[in-house]
Amino acid sequence: MHRLRLGVDEVERLAVAAGFKEGIFGLETATPRLRRIVKKPGTAEQVAQALQTLRDAGEGQFKLSCGIIVGWPDETEEEFYETIGFVDWAVA
Repeated sequence: MHRLRLGVDEVERLAVAAGFKEGIFGLETATPRLRRIVKKPGTAEQVAQALQTLRDAGEGQFKLSCGIIVGWPDETEEEFYETIGFVDWAVA
């Protein structure tokens, strides 16, 4: 069996083209250190690019719920506010 390898933008475009209208996105955290700990792929910048692609490909009609972790053990106040800043950007 061959695995299909697609870029971030292509996955989102295909989801919209297939008729998906909403999804759940497990952001968990926007900070690099905590993303490594919880084994989340990609960087916050790649996540932002994926969200922008969903917005553009879905012409603003794609609905997305986002999960975040608050209070991860040893999360710093700066890391907390970095994630909050990302969520504020995403909502805007």
